[in-house]
Amino acid sequence: MERVSRETNIPIVTPFSAYTDFGKEYSSLLVLAANGQSCGKIESVLEESNKYIKVWSISALPLVEEIETGNLDDIIFESLNLELIVQWAQLNKVEGIILGCTHFHTYQSHFKRKLGSLF
Repeated sequence: MERVSRETNIPIVTPFSAYTDFGKEYSSLLVLAANGQSCGKIESVLEESNKYIKVWSISALPLVEEIETGNLDDIIFESLNLELIVQWAQLNKVEGIILGCTHFHTYQSHFKRKLGSLF
């Protein structure tokens, strides 16, 4: 991807580019993704850019399924006890959370309210 970008002089940005940057910037991250495969791929990109990074991952397919039912975000956040993820991240000094699924963008504001500086 980088080679194509250099040869064409066109910037190419992917989520993996961001994960590489996050790996360089942070020493402890939590990955919240739809499944284990997604968590694993994101982890590998982070670890390629920083071999000392601590990466925690949560595979959250039930969250994806709840979102797809059309329930309100506030109700899902409460019913799935996502607040506990916030508390756990704080206790373990996680520096940031990667929402590694396109379904999760609506929860950024919820996590931001609860975590503040981690977002």
